[in-house]
Amino acid sequence: MSANLLLPPIELLAQNNPPSAATIDQIYAEIAKDPKNSPFVIGPIESMNHPIYSKIESLAQSYSTEIQWTPSVSQSVLQLPFHPERMIIHPTDEFDGWFDEFTSPNLLLIHNEAAMIILLHELRHALHLGRHPLLPGHWFDENLQKYKQLIDLEKKRLDQAPVDLNLKKSLLGLLTRMIEAPSEIVAHQGDVFLCQKFKKPELTSYLQSIQDYKKEFLKTYKSLKSSPLTKHISVLDQIYKDLQLYMKDKNLKGF
Repeated sequence: MSANLLLPPIELLAQNNPPSAATIDQIYAEIAKDPKNSPFVIGPIESMNHPIYSKIESLAQSYSTEIQWTPSVSQSVLQLPFHPERMIIHPTDEFDGWFDEFTSPNLLLIHNEAAMIILLHELRHALHLGRHPLLPGHWFDENLQKYKQLIDLEKKRLDQAPVDLNLKKSLLGLLTRMIEAPSEIVAHQGDVFLCQKFKKPELTSYLQSIQDYKKEFLKTYKSLKSSPLTKHISVLDQIYKDLQLYMKDKNLKGF
Protein backbone atom coordinates (compact mmCIF):
# COMPACT_ATOMS: atom_id res chain seq x y z
CA MET A 1 0.00 0.00 0.00
CA SER A 2 1.28 3.47 -0.88
CA ALA A 3 2.26 5.57 2.13
CA ASN A 4 0.18 8.42 0.70
CA LEU A 5 -3.00 6.54 1.54
CA LEU A 6 -2.08 6.84 5.19
CA LEU A 7 -1.89 10.62 5.14
CA PRO A 8 -4.65 12.42 7.05
CA PRO A 9 -6.80 14.87 5.09
CA ILE A 10 -5.16 18.29 4.69
CA GLU A 11 -7.90 19.99 6.68
CA LEU A 12 -6.91 17.89 9.69
CA LEU A 13 -3.29 18.98 9.45
CA ALA A 14 -3.86 22.67 10.24
CA GLN A 15 -6.18 24.34 12.67
CA ASN A 16 -8.18 27.35 11.57
CA ASN A 17 -6.67 30.66 12.59
CA PRO A 18 -8.53 34.00 12.84
CA PRO A 19 -7.68 36.17 9.80
CA SER A 20 -5.00 38.77 10.45
CA ALA A 21 -5.60 42.48 9.85
CA ALA A 22 -3.98 42.19 6.42
CA THR A 23 -2.50 39.52 4.22
CA ILE A 24 1.05 39.92 2.98
CA ASP A 25 -0.19 40.75 -0.53
CA GLN A 26 -2.40 43.50 0.87
CA ILE A 27 0.68 45.00 2.52
CA TYR A 28 2.56 44.83 -0.79
CA ALA A 29 -0.37 46.56 -2.51
CA GLU A 30 -0.50 49.29 0.14
CA ILE A 31 3.22 49.94 -0.22
CA ALA A 32 2.98 50.06 -4.01
CA LYS A 33 0.14 52.57 -4.20
CA ASP A 34 2.17 55.45 -2.71
CA PRO A 35 5.58 56.51 -4.13
CA LYS A 36 6.52 57.72 -0.64
CA ASN A 37 6.23 54.18 0.71
CA SER A 38 9.46 52.88 -0.83
CA PRO A 39 10.42 49.53 0.74
CA PHE A 40 14.05 50.13 -0.26
CA VAL A 41 14.87 52.13 2.87
CA ILE A 42 17.98 50.79 4.61
CA GLY A 43 18.39 49.47 8.14
CA PRO A 44 16.24 49.21 11.25
CA ILE A 45 15.79 52.93 12.02
CA GLU A 46 14.53 53.93 8.57
CA SER A 47 12.46 50.76 8.31
CA MET A 48 10.81 51.25 11.70
CA ASN A 49 9.92 54.80 10.64
CA HIS A 50 8.25 53.50 7.48
CA PRO A 51 4.45 54.12 7.56
CA ILE A 52 3.75 50.41 6.92
CA TYR A 53 6.24 48.95 9.41
CA SER A 54 3.75 48.52 12.25
CA LYS A 55 1.52 46.48 9.93
CA ILE A 56 4.49 44.32 8.96
CA GLU A 57 5.22 43.71 12.64
CA SER A 58 1.59 42.80 13.28
CA LEU A 59 1.59 40.40 10.37
CA ALA A 60 4.80 38.78 11.62
CA GLN A 61 3.20 38.31 15.03
CA SER A 62 0.20 36.63 13.39
CA TYR A 63 2.73 34.28 11.76
CA SER A 64 4.13 33.43 15.23
CA THR A 65 7.33 35.14 14.13
CA GLU A 66 9.65 37.64 15.82
CA ILE A 67 11.66 40.20 13.83
CA GLN A 68 15.25 40.89 14.90
CA TRP A 69 17.72 43.24 13.24
CA THR A 70 21.35 42.22 13.65
CA PRO A 71 24.87 43.32 12.65
CA SER A 72 25.62 39.73 11.56
CA VAL A 73 22.95 37.27 10.46
CA SER A 74 25.36 34.35 10.44
CA GLN A 75 26.58 35.06 13.98
CA SER A 76 23.00 35.34 15.19
CA VAL A 77 22.08 32.03 13.58
CA LEU A 78 25.10 30.29 15.08
CA GLN A 79 24.02 31.46 18.54
CA LEU A 80 20.63 29.77 18.22
CA PRO A 81 19.99 26.45 19.98
CA PHE A 82 21.17 23.59 17.79
CA HIS A 83 18.65 21.90 15.52
CA PRO A 84 19.69 19.00 13.24
CA GLU A 85 17.53 20.23 10.33
CA ARG A 86 18.94 23.76 10.25
CA MET A 87 21.25 24.46 7.33
CA ILE A 88 24.91 24.37 8.33
CA ILE A 89 26.58 27.78 8.05
CA HIS A 90 29.93 29.25 9.08
CA PRO A 91 30.90 32.47 10.89
CA THR A 92 32.30 33.96 7.68
CA ASP A 93 29.03 33.42 5.77
CA GLU A 94 26.84 36.46 5.45
CA PHE A 95 23.19 36.91 4.62
CA ASP A 96 20.85 39.86 4.20
CA GLY A 97 18.07 37.92 5.90
CA TRP A 98 17.22 34.55 7.43
CA PHE A 99 14.00 32.83 8.43
CA ASP A 100 14.29 30.19 11.15
CA GLU A 101 11.41 27.81 11.84
CA PHE A 102 13.26 25.96 14.60
CA THR A 103 12.79 28.59 17.30
CA SER A 104 9.71 29.47 19.30
CA PRO A 105 8.50 31.92 18.20
CA ASN A 106 9.86 31.56 14.67
CA LEU A 107 12.58 34.09 13.92
CA LEU A 108 13.27 36.61 11.16
CA LEU A 109 16.85 37.88 11.25
CA ILE A 110 17.53 40.93 9.09
CA HIS A 111 20.96 42.52 8.60
CA ASN A 112 21.30 46.06 9.90
CA GLU A 113 22.44 47.20 6.44
CA ALA A 114 19.68 45.42 4.53
CA ALA A 115 16.73 47.14 2.85
CA MET A 116 13.23 46.66 4.19
CA ILE A 117 12.35 44.66 1.06
CA ILE A 118 14.49 41.84 2.53
CA LEU A 119 12.20 41.77 5.57
CA LEU A 120 9.17 41.41 3.28
CA HIS A 121 10.93 38.66 1.33
CA GLU A 122 11.71 36.68 4.49
CA LEU A 123 8.20 37.26 5.81
CA ARG A 124 6.86 35.31 2.84
CA HIS A 125 9.03 32.38 3.95
CA ALA A 126 7.59 32.75 7.45
CA LEU A 127 4.11 32.34 5.95
CA HIS A 128 5.02 29.26 3.89
CA LEU A 129 7.51 27.49 6.14
CA GLY A 130 6.74 28.63 9.68
CA ARG A 131 5.27 26.54 12.45
CA HIS A 132 1.84 28.08 12.81
CA PRO A 133 -1.79 27.24 11.98
CA LEU A 134 -3.00 27.62 8.39
CA LEU A 135 -3.03 31.32 7.53
CA PRO A 136 -4.74 33.32 4.77
CA GLY A 137 -2.95 34.46 1.64
CA HIS A 138 -2.75 34.00 -2.12
CA TRP A 139 -4.01 30.54 -3.18
CA PHE A 140 -0.44 29.30 -3.66
CA ASP A 141 0.59 30.74 -0.29
CA GLU A 142 -2.13 28.67 1.35
CA ASN A 143 -1.36 25.52 -0.61
CA LEU A 144 2.37 25.73 0.17
CA GLN A 145 1.55 25.81 3.88
CA LYS A 146 -0.48 22.61 3.49
CA TYR A 147 2.19 20.97 1.36
CA LYS A 148 4.86 21.89 3.90
CA GLN A 149 2.96 19.91 6.54
CA LEU A 150 2.57 16.93 4.20
CA ILE A 151 6.26 17.02 3.29
CA ASP A 152 7.14 17.12 7.00
CA LEU A 153 5.09 13.97 7.53
CA GLU A 154 6.89 12.24 4.67
CA LYS A 155 10.25 13.31 6.09
CA LYS A 156 9.34 11.74 9.43
CA ARG A 157 8.42 8.47 7.73
CA LEU A 158 11.63 8.46 5.72
CA ASP A 159 13.70 9.31 8.79
CA GLN A 160 12.33 6.22 10.56
CA ALA A 161 12.90 3.91 7.57
CA PRO A 162 15.79 1.38 7.58
CA VAL A 163 17.68 3.14 4.80
CA ASP A 164 21.36 3.90 4.17
CA LEU A 165 22.14 7.02 6.22
CA ASN A 166 23.80 8.94 3.40
CA LEU A 167 20.92 8.22 1.02
CA LYS A 168 18.43 9.15 3.72
CA LYS A 169 20.20 12.46 4.37
CA SER A 170 20.21 13.27 0.66
CA LEU A 171 16.51 12.51 0.20
CA LEU A 172 15.52 14.45 3.32
CA GLY A 173 17.39 17.46 1.96
CA LEU A 174 15.64 17.14 -1.38
CA LEU A 175 12.22 16.97 0.29
CA THR A 176 13.06 20.16 2.17
CA ARG A 177 14.07 21.94 -1.03
CA MET A 178 10.85 20.75 -2.71
CA ILE A 179 9.05 23.33 -0.55
CA GLU A 180 11.80 25.91 -0.11
CA ALA A 181 12.44 26.44 -3.84
CA PRO A 182 8.79 27.35 -4.63
CA SER A 183 8.77 29.59 -1.55
CA GLU A 184 11.83 31.38 -2.95
CA ILE A 185 10.08 31.85 -6.29
CA VAL A 186 7.03 33.42 -4.63
CA ALA A 187 9.18 35.61 -2.38
CA HIS A 188 11.24 36.81 -5.36
CA GLN A 189 8.05 37.51 -7.29
CA GLY A 190 7.22 39.95 -4.49
CA ASP A 191 10.65 41.52 -5.01
CA VAL A 192 9.92 41.78 -8.74
CA PHE A 193 6.56 43.44 -8.08
CA LEU A 194 8.11 46.13 -5.87
CA CYS A 195 11.06 46.70 -8.21
CA GLN A 196 8.62 47.28 -11.06
CA LYS A 197 6.52 49.68 -9.00
CA PHE A 198 9.52 51.68 -7.77
CA LYS A 199 11.58 51.32 -10.98
CA LYS A 200 14.58 49.67 -9.37
CA PRO A 201 17.48 48.20 -11.40
CA GLU A 202 17.53 45.07 -9.21
CA LEU A 203 14.53 43.84 -11.23
CA THR A 204 16.70 41.89 -13.67
CA SER A 205 18.58 40.02 -10.94
CA TYR A 206 15.36 39.06 -9.15
CA LEU A 207 13.87 37.72 -12.40
CA GLN A 208 17.02 35.68 -12.91
CA SER A 209 16.77 34.35 -9.34
CA ILE A 210 13.27 33.08 -10.12
CA GLN A 211 14.60 31.17 -13.12
CA ASP A 212 17.49 29.77 -11.06
CA TYR A 213 15.12 28.49 -8.39
CA LYS A 214 12.84 27.06 -11.07
CA LYS A 215 15.79 25.04 -12.42
CA GLU A 216 16.64 23.88 -8.90
CA PHE A 217 13.02 22.87 -8.31
CA LEU A 218 12.85 20.83 -11.53
CA LYS A 219 16.11 19.07 -10.70
CA THR A 220 14.85 18.32 -7.19
CA TYR A 221 11.52 17.00 -8.49
CA LYS A 222 13.27 14.76 -11.01
CA SER A 223 15.59 13.34 -8.34
CA LEU A 224 12.75 12.56 -5.94
CA LYS A 225 10.61 10.98 -8.66
CA SER A 226 13.51 8.76 -9.73
CA SER A 227 14.04 7.31 -6.25
CA PRO A 228 12.03 4.19 -5.29
CA LEU A 229 11.79 5.61 -1.76
CA THR A 230 10.07 8.87 -2.75
CA LYS A 231 8.59 8.49 -6.24
CA HIS A 232 5.20 7.44 -4.82
CA ILE A 233 4.70 10.68 -2.81
CA SER A 234 1.70 12.30 -4.47
CA VAL A 235 2.26 15.76 -2.98
CA LEU A 236 5.35 16.09 -5.20
CA ASP A 237 3.09 16.16 -8.26
CA GLN A 238 0.68 18.56 -6.57
CA ILE A 239 3.48 21.04 -5.87
CA TYR A 240 4.77 20.68 -9.44
CA LYS A 241 1.35 21.42 -10.96
CA ASP A 242 0.66 24.31 -8.62
CA LEU A 243 4.02 25.93 -9.35
CA GLN A 244 3.29 25.66 -13.07
CA LEU A 245 -0.05 27.43 -12.55
CA TYR A 246 1.47 30.08 -10.29
CA MET A 247 4.21 30.98 -12.77
CA LYS A 248 1.67 31.19 -15.59
CA ASP A 249 -0.57 33.36 -13.40
CA LYS A 250 2.34 35.76 -12.74
CA ASN A 251 3.47 35.81 -16.40
CA LEU A 252 6.81 34.24 -15.52
CA LYS A 253 8.80 31.96 -17.80
CA GLY A 254 7.26 28.59 -17.03
CA PHE A 255 8.40 25.01 -17.40
